[in-house]
Amino acid sequence: MTFISQTSNATAINDVWTITIGGTWVAGDKITTTGNGKSLVTTIGSVVTVAGVAITLSQSFNSTNFTDTTATQSPALGGTSIPEFREGLTYYTATTVVIVGNTAGNKLCTFTVTKTSASGTVSITNTTAATGPSDWTNTANWSTGTVPVTGDDVFLDVPISMLDNLSQSAVTLASLVCGPRFTLPAVVGRPPRNPSGYEEFRSTELAIGVTALTVNCGSGLIRMNLGSVACTATVYASGEPTDVGRQSIQLRGTNAANSLSITGQNALNSTSYVSWAERGETATLATLRQDSGTMVIGQPGVGTVTLTTVNKNGGDLYVCCGATTITNYAGDVYHYAGTVTTASHYGGVWYDITSSTYGTLITGSIYNVDRGIGAKTNTTTTILAGGSIVDNADRVTYTNTPTWRGTLTVT
Repeated sequence: MTFISQTSNATAINDVWTITIGGTWVAGDKITTTGNGKSLVTTIGSVVTVAGVAITLSQSFNSTNFTDTTATQSPALGGTSIPEFREGLTYYTATTVVIVGNTAGNKLCTFTVTKTSASGTVSITNTTAATGPSDWTNTANWSTGTVPVTGDDVFLDVPISMLDNLSQSAVTLASLVCGPRFTLPAVVGRPPRNPSGYEEFRSTELAIGVTALTVNCGSGLIRMNLGSVACTATVYASGEPTDVGRQSIQLRGTNAANSLSITGQNALNSTSYVSWAERGETATLATLRQDSGTMVIGQPGVGTVTLTTVNKNGGDLYVCCGATTITNYAGDVYHYAGTVTTASHYGGVWYDITSSTYGTLITGSIYNVDRGIGAKTNTTTTILAGGSIVDNADRVTYTNTPTWRGTLTVT
């Protein structure tokens, strides 16, 4: 077991791709450059020397005016009309076109080139792979000069993101701590949809086994796939979400013993934004304790989350799946889908949003179905003193007659 802390000392290096051109070309030959499923088709004009073809291809990628005015391209505006292509710029030599990433350390998409020419040749190679302080596999980013391996204790506490080469599923860390200095703009992973308007081709989450995970930082995005390793996760604080419409701490895993606690000792905890399988993945969470903050479990109508036990003492909880037991002492619950075997509700408001089934519902506070749609079925219902059911559209079907304890007020 080794303690390894983040240093992020690696030098940022630009991604470089080299297209090599040779052979004999004729007017009308086409070169197709493809990246992340999108293609730029360059049609060679009357300048058919190897150097001329290189110039034409480079100008097409950069969307600059063609020296050979008989050359054409599709899309008509050239490479800069493709978001992924805009992240690089080319220059040419007598026999090559070199694509250089605009930002050091930022990986470009994987490019391929094909041609229609019978005798012209074209090939492409990633001559320099991007790396830098955000690359998990760069040894210069770790205090020991080695990449973390199974059994290590890892500490992220430098305000620099971990973005690249995050596929580490063969590794199981003894612990991973995101400390107070791992704060905005530092993140782990990326949203699956790039802000520039394309589906992300780079790493979007850290895929790694972690036995004990602790998050106590101001990061606005930490995306982790814990795989099949049993994880005990504790979140004390997070930053405001940077992934629009999602939570700051996005976790998932499939082990039947996974547990998560959202707790804290200071006001920072009020900004904890956490989710489990929020993007509709198949996942398992055995126990959840929530003291405050916002917690989202699953996504309505997508994926499958197996949820066993929830003990909630505060904050807002959004449940998009079934559960064995949910006990709510304070704060609001929004239940979107699934069957809950036993729901005990003692504080705040429980909103039943869509069609649902409760084996046993005990409410000492407000159970509200008026925000929801669809029919609800409650098998055994107990209303405690101070409890109420808001159902102006008669959406709830009671299998057994509800039982009242204490004073009953009917409105």
